Amino acid sequence: MTPPRLAVATAPFRQPLRNAIATAQSCGAAGVQFDARQEIRPADFGETARRQLLYELRERDLSVASLDFPLRNAIYEPDRLDDRMAAIRRTMEFAVQLKAGVVTVRCGPLPQDADTDDSARFVTLLEDLARYGNHIGAMLCLTASGSDAAPLATSFSPALASAPADCSTSALSIASLDGK
Repeated sequence: MTPPRLAVATAPFRQPLRNAIATAQSCGAAGVQFDARQEIRPADFGETARRQLLYELRERDLSVASLDFPLRNAIYEPDRLDDRMAAIRRTMEFAVQLKAGVVTVRCGPLPQDADTDDSARFVTLLEDLARYGNHIGAMLCLTASGSDAAPLATSFSPALASAPADCSTSALSIASLDGK
């Protein structure tokens, strides 16, 4: 039986990037998750830097499992919403360039009532990001904080039925689904 392939987040190591990669390898990980806000920002990585990072990972038999993009505010908060969405899209593109295709977003507390403006904005954002992710080949995984996702899955399920989205009790994930 093949042993499970595990990935580790490198940000908690609080080490320079090369040292964090070496630590991940010594842990026996097969992949790494980088923090795309603090650790490896897409704007700081040109084509050559991306190739070098992928080369160093390959040399250690590692791959990029995902990028993490923590948000300072709730994803649906109107203040600086366009900037927030542009940053998430850039991170999704960067994940695809790093051959990961997965971006986790800790998106803050989610709206508790499905009949509010915040809820409508939240659903619209999810649909938009799902379409964009499907277009470029990325999957966005939203992790709610400060609320239980189980009631949200039931509240938002009818609104998200037309979007390629999956709601679970541990996270809200936007995935590319065949034919939907």
